[in-house]
Amino acid sequence: MRERDRIEVRQHREQLDAQESAEREARERPIREAEGKLKETATELAKLYRARLLGEAKDPDRFIDPATQGMKLTEAEADQYNIVEARKYREQNPDFYLTDALFDSIRAYLAKNEIRLVSAPMLTALLQRYAEAGLLPERPAPEPEPEPDEPPIDQQPTAPQTFKGIDPSTGLEREYTAREVDRMSSDEYRRVFRIYAADLVLPNIGPGPRAQR
Repeated sequence: MRERDRIEVRQHREQLDAQESAEREARERPIREAEGKLKETATELAKLYRARLLGEAKDPDRFIDPATQGMKLTEAEADQYNIVEARKYREQNPDFYLTDALFDSIRAYLAKNEIRLVSAPMLTALLQRYAEAGLLPERPAPEPEPEPDEPPIDQQPTAPQTFKGIDPSTGLEREYTAREVDRMSSDEYRRVFRIYAADLVLPNIGPGPRAQR
């Protein structure tokens, strides 16, 4: 094949590639535009959802416990009811981690939606939505306990000194502390450690007075 023919073939292939690329771009452009709009819409919806849960806007999807409907309570009675229900929720969810920021968000949500009575099921539903929206705080990891400082070698405790002897009451071998040994009478000492007269060796002090003439 002549060089001229090779050039024409290459140019023709380049034209076909450019045409296919343009056609593909034309086909995919509406899809990309639609995906972009969907992402923008999802982002806006997520912002709106979070704003509602944070008490920045009214929540049309708020859950009201039917059990609270028709209850006529004074302000003090309503406060006591809410305290009891909050404790009930904490008992049912011992791992629940409450921070000041979360408490303020819940109060803002209830105030924005004019919710006066809050039952344990209402807290369960609301905090489940908080979890789905990533609004629940994570419990911090416990700090490692500091390792105790080891005393210097010359200050390290030593094992108490003990002595093996016999328990006179049982006849069995047992250990005695140095304090117990120090408090023994000579008779107790001999019985505990079985020291008999035959075992005693007196120092050589020479003949006694009766031996002198």
